[in-house]
Amino acid sequence: MDNYLYDICRMTILCVDDDIQTLEMMRIVLSKNYPNQKLVFADNAFDALNISINIDPDIFVVDLYMPYIDGAKFSETISNWNVEKSIVMMSASSHQVLSKKCLELGIKNHITKPFDLVYLYEMLDNIMEIIFLKRLNAVKALKHPDHCKTH
Repeated sequence: MDNYLYDICRMTILCVDDDIQTLEMMRIVLSKNYPNQKLVFADNAFDALNISINIDPDIFVVDLYMPYIDGAKFSETISNWNVEKSIVMMSASSHQVLSKKCLELGIKNHITKPFDLVYLYEMLDNIMEIIFLKRLNAVKALKHPDHCKTH
């Protein structure tokens, strides 16, 4: 595989949850399903913001209810930095409560705890496919700039 294809296929996923058991479960299931992706974990939003400055994750999987900085404020901060970042909000709240909060925040992807792993994988796969296609189009535009000109 060409190096540029490997680079555009590799994603960084940052999981943020104050519940250590949930974070450990995420570490296990994501590392098994996404062995070629960079996985990073934080047990609070403050650390996650600091990590985000250094590694610029592609996808955030964030718990809604955390102490000090909750998932809503964290997501708002990330979106202010880069509107195109993909955020998956998770919560033990009812689906209706989570859906309403995500709608208010402009977050399209959300999942309730305990989550259906197949649904989580499908959601992450779809997000990664969108990111990959954007990157691939950017590479094509660099390699063939004449195709991007408007007449």
